[in-house]
Amino acid sequence: MLPKKMRRRQMIQLWSLVLLCSIPMSLYIYTQLRDRTSHSKHFLGFTDREAKLAERVKEVEQQNQFLRRQLSISREKLVSIMADTDGQNGNNKNADKSDETVNKQNQNNPQINTNDNYINTDYEITIGEAINGWDCVCIEMTSMLPKKMRRRQMIQLWSLVLLCSIPMSLYIYTQLRDRTSHSKHFLGFTDREAKLAERVKEVEQQNQFLRRQLSISREKLVSIMADTDGQNGNNKNADKSDETVNKQNQNNPQINTNDNYINSNSNNYNNIISNPLSVNSETNSGQNNGTNCENSVHKDFVPKCEIIEIVIVCAGYNSSRSVVTLIKSILFYRKNPLHFHFISDSIAHTILQTLFKTWSVPGLAFSFYLADNLQSDVSWVPNKHYSGVYGLMKLVLPKALPQSLDKVIVLDTDVTFATDIAELWSLFSKMTKESLALVENQSDWYLGKLWKNHRPWPALGRGFNTGVILFSLKRLRQFNWSVIWKMVAEKELMSMLSTSLADQDIFNAVIKQYPYLVYRLPCQWNVQLSDNTLSDALCYTEVQDLKIIHWNSPKKLKVKNKHLEFFRNLYLTFLEYDGNLLRRELIGCNNTKENAMYSESTNPINLLDEDDPCYEFRRSRVTQHRTHLYYIEYDYEPSPEGNDVTLVAQLSMDRLQMVEALCQHWEGPISLAMYMSDSEVQQFLGYAQTSEILRERKNIGYHIVYRDGPFYPINHLRNVALQQVNTPFVFLTDVDFLPMFGLYEYLKRSVAAMGLESS
Repeated sequence: MLPKKMRRRQMIQLWSLVLLCSIPMSLYIYTQLRDRTSHSKHFLGFTDREAKLAERVKEVEQQNQFLRRQLSISREKLVSIMADTDGQNGNNKNADKSDETVNKQNQNNPQINTNDNYINTDYEITIGEAINGWDCVCIEMTSMLPKKMRRRQMIQLWSLVLLCSIPMSLYIYTQLRDRTSHSKHFLGFTDREAKLAERVKEVEQQNQFLRRQLSISREKLVSIMADTDGQNGNNKNADKSDETVNKQNQNNPQINTNDNYINSNSNNYNNIISNPLSVNSETNSGQNNGTNCENSVHKDFVPKCEIIEIVIVCAGYNSSRSVVTLIKSILFYRKNPLHFHFISDSIAHTILQTLFKTWSVPGLAFSFYLADNLQSDVSWVPNKHYSGVYGLMKLVLPKALPQSLDKVIVLDTDVTFATDIAELWSLFSKMTKESLALVENQSDWYLGKLWKNHRPWPALGRGFNTGVILFSLKRLRQFNWSVIWKMVAEKELMSMLSTSLADQDIFNAVIKQYPYLVYRLPCQWNVQLSDNTLSDALCYTEVQDLKIIHWNSPKKLKVKNKHLEFFRNLYLTFLEYDGNLLRRELIGCNNTKENAMYSESTNPINLLDEDDPCYEFRRSRVTQHRTHLYYIEYDYEPSPEGNDVTLVAQLSMDRLQMVEALCQHWEGPISLAMYMSDSEVQQFLGYAQTSEILRERKNIGYHIVYRDGPFYPINHLRNVALQQVNTPFVFLTDVDFLPMFGLYEYLKRSVAAMGLESS
């Protein structure tokens, strides 16, 4: 269309005009595309709104699957119980009717589609108003034309612009037509957004129906269990609990009995599962359980030789190390025999059993319960807490502990005592009807005020912290705790999906529905130093009045608190305290089993003559050194070839600097026995955790033998290190001698060449 003999200047002006016309059009299209695609970085090109809808679909489908599993479990329990009682009570007809009712409800709800249809659509980018800017571009064109252009050339120029604009307009039109022709949904939803929203609505309707069915099934299950309890002579307890609940409902007109998730018309089920009650002021009358702590606490008498039962859940290397400080603080103040019950894994069992046997503390007994045997009872609960499945073990204590135990004190490993534990034990006498005694939570976690959209588990007021608990095992077993907590947890998990604070969330949910279970301990029995603690405002005014310090922050000693220096000094006192000084006998309690295990009369050191010139040598020969195996995490499995070699050595604090050099020369497993005092062990721990060389090695077993006496027990140290070797061969050396580089691989090859692995 252009003239054949157009001058060079006019040609440049013409192409400049075309370029200038294309720039605003390109910019306009780019801005339109950018607004629609700048945030579309999701899988398959989802927009933010589509991604949120897809995430919501996934969430409600998870709820749907969970509800189906729970409904299936509940119906199986119902069928099995009804089958057991079929011959006695003739309940088969009711079961058939309930099945018919469920089938009819399923038939009457055609909107509920049990097939999970996934939405697979190709991503489409819509440009709503791309053509609207074309007029603006055309207006600007005239100002860019040459002033003296001839008429024929002007016509040709505009013809060129028109021809260029026609295919561009057609292309934009075809692209927009396919993307906007069907986008007529409410609020401007795209087709895929509308489908996602429809899927969310469909699955939520299914969830509502499943909740109703689960409510009906559980209601019948509870009613049958209640009838069974009545035949076994438990009607009196049930009547008393019903009267208590009714009185509380009458005395608390502000109580909301509506259940937001399960709508059931059954009074029995509401009483057992879904009534969130407040604590009646008359229930805890006469108790010293206010939020503000009182300086004077009544101390009930505890018999001098009464055994205090303590339960601690301890798993792994780090917990086994931190629990020693707790035990030291308890032993420092105690005047009664103690019996520790440890719910532990195999690692903690090995470490703590050796520690207690070599500690030989009079009036101290210990028992271990393998956590692996209890995991099946709690592993089904989704848990986001860093403690994992071990953070839920307190829930199964009434089942795990012996039936002969009536009451126990349950402690976390990160608490420190500042008083005699017998004072806490004496508070059992104040629990007339309650089964649990806890301290109120000293943060706003359960009030839901910590951050925006924070949804905590239900709790009574501020909730309760489970770092220190008084357990009345006998009453909890009568309450049928093992069944109740699971039913409450299943109900709450329908909406919460997982726990955030492990067992504490479930304890608070149960207490919310059964407030008569709890006795409020004075707050100084669990002063919480979490990241969001309000303990200085809610609890204490003088730090000297405190009984138990709870380091319930992941930061531990680095948490921010205006009284942190006092709390840290108390903790470090016991951390570096010589544990050998705690081997004191309880006078007048030799007749107890706990005290008879390690009494002064059976101690061979007391049989020696202190006037003997060789007394120190003879004492060193019979001294039993306190031993802490695997003080730092150890993770190594021998090579399957059967020619693996472990370097074995022993050292004291003055040779600590040789450990790094030894590790650089020997890349294989190492077993080190270290002879140190309690304070020196903390220096070693800091050194090992800050050293880049030692921090990366997990195949070194550090075994602490605590110093006791003036002599260096080299043979005992070597034997301790040798006993913990898990390879078929050892390389016994002194820490002052560094092996040559590559000796580990050379020894392995030598073992294989000589055929020693088969001997």
